[in-house]
Amino acid sequence: MTISTGPADAPVAGDLTARVRAARRELLEVLEPHRPALYRFCRGLTGSAWDAEDLVQDTLARAMTRAAETYAGIADPRAWLFRVAHNLAVDEWRRHRPLPVAEVPERAAPDGADPAEVRDALAAAALLPPQESAALVLREAFDLPLADIADVLGTTVGAVKAALHRGRGRLADPAPRRPAAASTALLDRLVDAFGRYDVDEVAALFRDRAVAEVVGVAVETGRDEIRDSSLTHVFVLEAHEVRYAAERVDVLGEQVVVLREALPDGRGPLLDAFRVEELDGSVQRVRWYYYCPEVLAEIAAELGVPVRTHGHLHG
Repeated sequence: MTISTGPADAPVAGDLTARVRAARRELLEVLEPHRPALYRFCRGLTGSAWDAEDLVQDTLARAMTRAAETYAGIADPRAWLFRVAHNLAVDEWRRHRPLPVAEVPERAAPDGADPAEVRDALAAAALLPPQESAALVLREAFDLPLADIADVLGTTVGAVKAALHRGRGRLADPAPRRPAAASTALLDRLVDAFGRYDVDEVAALFRDRAVAEVVGVAVETGRDEIRDSSLTHVFVLEAHEVRYAAERVDVLGEQVVVLREALPDGRGPLLDAFRVEELDGSVQRVRWYYYCPEVLAEIAAELGVPVRTHGHLHG
């Protein structure tokens, strides 16, 4: 078979990228009911809201590829998404092995083992190798039968029992996780500029080649594009509907900027949050969580403030 190709330097046509976006949105709309469960699963695997949302987005991106390679339908989308997420976690773990933990003999747990024994330890499950972590999360958070867990993980019931038993043993003395560092000075400069509601002043804090990601929705590259797109949307297009009050907070193990609705009583709901990566005192990358309702809900709960979420999809 001969495959006809165009010139190596031919651009990707805009109508093609539009069709790709339309196909992606159609798939995301079908998968929408499973997003909260996928986030819970990824939260259990990673132990971090930020890492969980990253894994959710990576899972959806990989799911798009897998769907394009699948000729039959997908009978159980939730289990399929769990399987994709688990495989990604395995790949990531192999690239960045955690600190060694004490070995536990690989024998199956007795059939009568009480699942409650590990329920309180699920918060530390992310310290485990992914097979054990996934088995614990699926058993304790979702109460799946062993056979269903085996199907998701692509293994046997006996291997699931062994993974659960090893996981319980490894969780006896988990190592602490260190929160990611953040630049207080840069975040405070951003908050101060937000308070003046000057899009150019905020944009000036970004590097020329900065990247802004509206998580799960869009990526913008370069200060000018960021100013004319997401920043203009926040400071200009939405100004007649809502005005934001920015604040630097320490939440979910990290310093971030949260945006609440600016109300006279100071009790406006949480509307958005963003994280910043810094290079040479300026914003190198920013990630907005406006379309990540599970993350916003966790932030609001930790801060003890109301929240207004916006679903997963734009428009």
